[in-house]
Amino acid sequence: MLNYIIGPFILSALLNFIFIFFAFIISKKFDFIGKQKSLQLDDRHLPSFGGITIFISYCIALFYFSLRGNFLTHEIKLLIASSAIIVLFGIIDDIVELPALIKFVGQLIGASVLIFFGISTKIILMPHFLNVIVSLLWIIGITNAVNLLDIADGLSAGVALISSLTLLILGIIEHDVTVILIAASLSGALLSFLVFNFPPAKIFMGDTGSLFIGFTLSVIAILAHYATEKNPVALLAPILALGLPLFDITFVTFSRLVNGRSIFKKSNDHFVFKIASMGIGVRKAVICIYLFTVFFCASVFIVCFGSNLVAFLALLITLIISILIGFKVITFKAQSVQR
Repeated sequence: MLNYIIGPFILSALLNFIFIFFAFIISKKFDFIGKQKSLQLDDRHLPSFGGITIFISYCIALFYFSLRGNFLTHEIKLLIASSAIIVLFGIIDDIVELPALIKFVGQLIGASVLIFFGISTKIILMPHFLNVIVSLLWIIGITNAVNLLDIADGLSAGVALISSLTLLILGIIEHDVTVILIAASLSGALLSFLVFNFPPAKIFMGDTGSLFIGFTLSVIAILAHYATEKNPVALLAPILALGLPLFDITFVTFSRLVNGRSIFKKSNDHFVFKIASMGIGVRKAVICIYLFTVFFCASVFIVCFGSNLVAFLALLITLIISILIGFKVITFKAQSVQR
């Protein structure tokens, strides 16, 4: 079992280091650089191949160790194929900036392929068609939440790494080899990418990376095992495992509604920039977000392995703390943001 935890993690990390090195060479030689299509506080032009290197490293490590251990399951093959669809749309979007509707269609196709061929939630309390709807909303929702989180150096990659490691640990506890292989492969690629993306970043992941990462995390969360009939509260554990992206998108929506702004118009009102405006700068704000993500992910294990009462109390406490923090940050009088 240990080989299927450490092996894909190390292989994907090493491969991504190598691919990023070549990405720097190619970008410099052919002038393939891109401006971060997010809310960065400057106009830096850096290589934006990070998403492609993450995807390739992840696929090689996942395929190699799955094939080697005879664990190349239907779920793994299907996830790689559907992820390729997401990556294709991401690459095109990084080149020509696709309209939101076209990006949504790409996500819908990728999610529909998964669901049609059998990957969806299996909540016994709901009929099949409701599981299909929940799965579709979950996959597209998390994909976009992680994509929208890619607004500052190291933010999306770091948060995704913590969530991925959380799902990896759950897979280890449940002896779920499929989840272990997928999460370990993704975590390794994310870790090596974060070395170059932590502020100040030297490379961007682009929409290719953020869409792929969000899509993959949403699927791992579906494949992982949380609840039993005796602990139905644990069905909500995936929301905690990916709580930060969901919190940020909720925070932004509420903040814009309160201030009378369109929820669809881009602006510097994401959680990380609100924290930065408290005078600590973006770099420290990103680290604060990491700690907040750890808080969400630690709650996952209490919810999954505690009694129903303990799980419910953990959910309630997490919700109350999140609301209080969000309210405090929204009402704080902003200062000038420093890097």
